[in-house]
Amino acid sequence: MQAKVVETADAANAHTADALDYVTAQIIAQHVSIMTGSNIQLEQERARLFGIIAAWDAD
Repeated sequence: MQAKVVETADAANAHTADALDYVTAQIIAQHVSIMTGSNIQLEQERARLFGIIAAWDAD
């Protein structure tokens, strides 16, 4: 998962470097930050749910 976060951040940096102006670069960076945070939260929730399912299956 960490590799995906780095890949997304690198892609965002590439897009912000080519942005038309400062405001556009800030908007791109903000959206990527939100999406990256969401992806991390979803991955954590997925891992938690897999743990619950594994515990149920063990019973």
